[in-house]
Amino acid sequence: MTRRPPSPTGTDLQVMQQLAELDTLTIEQLTQRWQMLMDGAPAPRRNRQYLVKRLAYRLQELVYGGLSPEARTRLADTYQRQGHPARSGGAPREHATLPGTCLLRAWHGTMYRVTVCHQGFEYDGRLYASLTAIAREITGAKCSGPAFFRMKVGQA
Repeated sequence: MTRRPPSPTGTDLQVMQQLAELDTLTIEQLTQRWQMLMDGAPAPRRNRQYLVKRLAYRLQELVYGGLSPEARTRLADTYQRQGHPARSGGAPREHATLPGTCLLRAWHGTMYRVTVCHQGFEYDGRLYASLTAIAREITGAKCSGPAFFRMKVGQA
């Protein structure tokens, strides 16, 4: 017997309509929507794809709720268990990018995708402290993560 997914509620339909509307907005309208949904904070950048993705998450978060306290605790525990140092001050990283940025790298015929997070880098469902750790995981050899992902100044 095949189970049917539940029919969307009125709230679900409203959220879906708002999400679809994001694709039709101009950059100016997206930055205004950002300020409205992010308690007046200015949009961090004027990149359409970035704004649409973050606003889509925020709309859903406001309607359905964000991460539960238990999920937040699990993420923090996982992060600490993996030996991530506290990041307070210090010199900026050479490869500093905004959270949510996706890094793509083709290597030996396979495409690898890494997402920049607030507390590190996500690859293959795991959080890593550095790009170098991910590059080592992919290549099996010691190498510079920023160089592997072609993020060093002067690399193409």
